[in-house]
Amino acid sequence: MKAAIFDKVGVPLRIGTVPDPTPAPDEVVLRVAACGICGSDLHITEDPVPFGIEAGFVLGHEFSGDIVAVGSEAKGLRIGDRVAVVPMRGCGHCEACERGDPARCHEMELIGGGYAQYATVAARQCHILSDDVALEDGALAEPLSVALHCIVRSGMKPGDRVAILGAGPIGLLVAFWARRMGASRVVVADIHGHQRERALALGATGFALSGEKLSENLTDLCGGAPDIVFECVGKRGLIGAAVEAGPLQG
Repeated sequence: MKAAIFDKVGVPLRIGTVPDPTPAPDEVVLRVAACGICGSDLHITEDPVPFGIEAGFVLGHEFSGDIVAVGSEAKGLRIGDRVAVVPMRGCGHCEACERGDPARCHEMELIGGGYAQYATVAARQCHILSDDVALEDGALAEPLSVALHCIVRSGMKPGDRVAILGAGPIGLLVAFWARRMGASRVVVADIHGHQRERALALGATGFALSGEKLSENLTDLCGGAPDIVFECVGKRGLIGAAVEAGPLQG
């Protein structure tokens, strides 16, 4: 099968041929339908050592597909099922895994494989998609869940004013959830304006260009100081900008 293969730092991924996968007893093989490009993938290609990635690895962890092979011990799945994949793979039998929280498994690993025609995943990593969910939308399950987790952890309440720094995928999806969970104002800020229309289409009530008067602009567009500020970029200095834009004890 064809795959986009990581060879070394500073070299573009190479389209090449790798062996077709076969499932272990607790695994299934997916025909990959769609796969997102995550910022983590970019970080891995710049510094693969902390991630345990070596030459020949196939990246891609935000993906969906249909099942084409099922291992002998894989339960609850069958050939033809359309699934979204949870990219965190735990041991499957510890307390964290038993309660459906593989991120806290001591043996957790972030799987790849989505940048290929086929991929193997543990059956427990698969979530069956309903017929009305497109496979392309299924590939967004992981970033959508990240954004929803942000909203839940923040303690946001209906009626809150929300500001979001960064109009990348996670920032836009935080805006999507914030509006649908009752925020009265949702203002997205970014250094570029090309995401303005997309932010508004996903639920933002305003869009601000980052700059010297960012805090003032966010307050104006929110109709008061935002109750919660989400920093969705990860660059140095933006935590300080978020604190400055938020309310006292916010």
